[in-house]
Order: sequence, then C-alpha cells, then structure tokens
Amino acid sequence: MKMLQPETPALYEQHGKLAINDNDFELIRNWIYEVAGITLTPAKKNLVTGRLGKRVQALGYSSFGDYIRPIIAARAGDSAAIQERQFAINALTTNETYFFREPAHFDFLKDVIIPQWQGGEARRIWSAASSSGEEAYTAAMVLTMSLPQVRWDIVGTDINSEVVAHAGKALYPLSRAEKIPSQYLKAYCLKGIGKMEGLFQITPKVKSRVSFQTANITEEQTTLGRFDLIMLRNVLIYFDKASKQRVVNNLINRLKPGGYLFIGHAESLNGLNYDLKMIKTAIYQRPLEK
Repeated sequence: MKMLQPETPALYEQHGKLAINDNDFELIRNWIYEVAGITLTPAKKNLVTGRLGKRVQALGYSSFGDYIRPIIAARAGDSAAIQERQFAINALTTNETYFFREPAHFDFLKDVIIPQWQGGEARRIWSAASSSGEEAYTAAMVLTMSLPQVRWDIVGTDINSEVVAHAGKALYPLSRAEKIPSQYLKAYCLKGIGKMEGLFQITPKVKSRVSFQTANITEEQTTLGRFDLIMLRNVLIYFDKASKQRVVNNLINRLKPGGYLFIGHAESLNGLNYDLKMIKTAIYQRPLEK
C-alpha cells in the first residue's frame, strides 16, 4: 500500500461537485481492497467521485477523507458507521448481469451435469457474487425444467446488500427478459399487469428454491455448507492475483469432490494454485477424493 502524504484542502470543481484529492483516493482505494479485494486503478478516480460524491456532501463532510475515516475505524456496535460502511461498499461494487448470460454454461449444466444428478442425492448450487439474481434464477429455471425429481436448492450471495434485497424480490423490468428462451419465459415468468405493468416476476415454483444473503467471497464462508456447482463468473477480472488466489481457495473449500466451478469465459485461473481439473473453457471440476 502507498504511504499517504499530508492532507491537502478539499477542492470543488467549477460546477460545485466535490473533487477527490490523491490522498483521499488512496485511502478509499486501500480500504476497498482490504474489505472486498477490489483493485481500483487511478483511472477509477472519477468513478469513486461519481458514486460517493453526493453522499459525502449530503452528510456534510468537506472531503472524501473525512467521510471514509469513520468507516475505516468502525467497530462492532457502532451501528451508524457500520451502516455507512455497507453503503460505501454498495456504491463502489459493480453489478452487471442478465438472464442466460454466457449460455454455454447453462447448456453444460443441462446436457452434462444434470444427467449425472438424476436420481441421486439432493444438489446445491452457489451463485457467488450473484448481483441482482439473474444468474441464480437462470440456473433455477434450468433445474426446474430438467431435474424435476431431485431435491435441489440455490444460494446466491453478494457483498452488495442492495442487490441482494432486489434479488430476493425476483421482480425485473420486462426489458430484462429479452435473452430468456421462450420455453423458460412462458413456464417460469409472470408478466405484470396494472400497477405491475412493465415488469415480470419469477414464478413461486422457481423463486422458492432460491435464497440470497450478503456475503464477502474474499472471506471463508463456512456457514454456507458445500456445493455441487459454484458459479463465479466475470468477477475475478476485478481482483489482483493475491485476491484471486484467496477467492479461489475459498470457493474450492466449499466445493464437493466431483463438483464443478464456472468462471467467466473471458477469465482464467492461469498463474494460480488450485486443485481443479479444467473440463473445457471456463469450466473446472474438483477431483473425486481417493
């Protein structure tokens, strides 16, 4: 981590927007790396300003440093600072997803994994960094249609509490349905009417099999149990090598022998240590125990 230099006065841009100085950016940059493993390059200074600036001003702080220091120093029992800490995490984390994103994964789930699960034990899937829930509900639709006789459940987690709350509602704008294949759209999506016009909701049959909670994948999640499939797609690109290794270790510890790991097709585990076999691009399997 870089050493901080003495503070400089807060600056305001001509239009009144609070500007962030280099020291305060480094303070926030170091903090979000420590708590979430996210690396903010200097090019992200405008992103930090845009996502936190209004909040800093609304709370009456004259600089980003004055805002973030109480958050960094927050301890258990300091409810206001803890709550603001979560707000800052929510603001600085990226959440981009949609239904049936990278469909090759869901084809592999349907054509390869599900036949292995037929007639067997109850199965569990973890949608890590689940954002607003589209990935988890996509997997749930596939399992509902193709694995009707086997018990299963899906757990979605994200460090951002706002998207976790949104995911639990299973309610989305109709525009988000455009990539859902027609057979799933007709079977598992309810079009809103009246006050709900312009929205659609996942049917209770699917929604009831999926749960969401706030969790940090850079920390060991022992309370979640173990899983037959873990999906962590298009997330590792935000981490440096050390954070990637920590996250992958945490995931492998939650993966059952013989279980699968999906990562994004633009991602790689190259350069990391892991006890997984690459099945095909972006799909790995943990070996069975001898």
